Amino acid sequence: MVLGKKASHRLHHHYLLFASSDPSHVAQQLLEGIGLVGWARAQLVIEKLDSQVVVACHPKSIRDVQAAALLCAPPLVVRSVSGTLAGLRRNV
Repeated sequence: MVLGKKASHRLHHHYLLFASSDPSHVAQQLLEGIGLVGWARAQLVIEKLDSQVVVACHPKSIRDVQAAALLCAPPLVVRSVSGTLAGLRRNV
């Protein structure tokens, strides 16, 4: 028996870079937009990177997160979307 996770069981995330500098504001707006069930389905993780906010989410829920960002007032600006953090930094 191997005590590790198979490659198919690892969590894969896509990353969204927001122009906002306040992670709690982004979290509050996204929670209002997609709701608690959508938050759990998207497996959201919010981190601060330099002066911007990075949101990691499940690849199948990326459109839901983008829609929630656009529907809030005032809309959150998504600067870039990438499958890796390195690619996210490169696109800025």
